[in-house]
Amino acid sequence: MERRKILIATKTYPSISTKYQETVCTAGVLLDDDEKPIQWIRIYPIRFRQLDFDKRYPRWSITSAKIERNDKDYREESWGHLTFVESLNLTPALSLVRRGSRNFVSPMVYLQN
Repeated sequence: MERRKILIATKTYPSISTKYQETVCTAGVLLDDDEKPIQWIRIYPIRFRQLDFDKRYPRWSITSAKIERNDKDYREESWGHLTFVESLNLTPALSLVRRGSRNFVSPMVYLQN
């Protein structure tokens, strides 16, 4: 598993799964070491309520996590098997939102063929 920086954009309402119990799907932005955006990512499945309380992530937080490609999903943006390592800093992400997240995410517009 790779350790990566992720800006958490949003997560879905928990849904019940027979295979994974209760799960959420999370959308985020993969960041480089300088916290510049690389690409949109989708992380699934995450058993959010089963995470330790200090490992739960709010929207617009930057976290460092171990993730790997989801080999059961053909979509380029799909990742899975998330192990949170640490929350980094909430302040830069909140200031990014206040300035306008459009400027941050515009270079990563996802185009399908």
